[in-house]
Amino acid sequence: MHAERATMPVVDSQSVERAGAPMTTIQAVLFGVMLALTPSLVLLAFLLWQEGIGLREVGADLEVDDHPPYPNTQ
Repeated sequence: MHAERATMPVVDSQSVERAGAPMTTIQAVLFGVMLALTPSLVLLAFLLWQEGIGLREVGADLEVDDHPPYPNTQ
């Protein structure tokens, strides 16, 4: 026995319907900017997480370090 070849269905371009309205220019530009910046922001978040910037160790838990490095002496 031999397997039958799978064939792709033929789609007529006239029968395909578009969903919604096309994107405006400003939407396309903002979408492109978001796509361009996403990898660098993910990398920045990962590196900050690895270094523990903004975190301090208290016991075994990590808490957000929201205290100023030097107390106000006024």
